[in-house]
Formats: sequence, structure tokens, C-alpha cells
Amino acid sequence: MMFKQDNTKRQIQNELQFLSRTMFKKDLVKYQLPPDGAPYGPTDTLYEELDRLTRNGEINQAENLLFDEIDPNNTKYLELAIDFFAQLDAMEDDYLISHNFTREEIEEGLQDIASIYGLVMPL
Repeated sequence: MMFKQDNTKRQIQNELQFLSRTMFKKDLVKYQLPPDGAPYGPTDTLYEELDRLTRNGEINQAENLLFDEIDPNNTKYLELAIDFFAQLDAMEDDYLISHNFTREEIEEGLQDIASIYGLVMPL
């Protein structure tokens, strides 16, 4: 079981890097909110709502919201999605499991995001 989870975690890291490097020429994208006082756009509001849901253990609801709101014509949503799944990947397995979420779902989410943006994950 431990080997499978290590392998899944490594695969997630590879997928996060692939998306970040392919689309943004960075090793790992981190979503940035506007500076204090600057107006929020739709992705900024979505980022805060995803963060709130995730902190409250409503990970499935957060992921559903992300997919409901994503705009394949706007790469700010891709930045947000990469950051969202990177944050989930950084969470402890116990936290994810206790809130009915798995590393396999993180990996599936990343593959779905890649597909939305017309990318195919390398094997």
C-alpha cells in the first residue's frame, strides 16, 4: 500500500510539473491573489472559496466547484487548478481520507484539467 501511495504521489508531482512547465514555463505554478486593495477577479474569488471549502474538509465540493467554474479559454483558471491540486497533494493522507478524498482523485483531477486545456499527460 505504501509503495502504491508513494508512486501515486510521485506521479502527481510529475503531472503538476508537466502542466506548469508546458503552460507557464515554471517548475510549479503558485496562484497569486492581487495585492491589498486591488480589485478581485472571478478567479480570485474562486480561489478563496476553494480554500475555505478545503479547510472545512469539503474537498469534493471544492473540486466540483472548480470544474463547474473553469474556463478553458482563460489560463488563470489553469493556474488556480494547478495550485489547488498542489495544495491537496501537500495534505496528509489521513486528512484526505477522513474527508473522503484520495491521491488517485488528485491524479484524476489533474488529468481532467489537462484534457480541458487540450493537453495530454505523458505516461
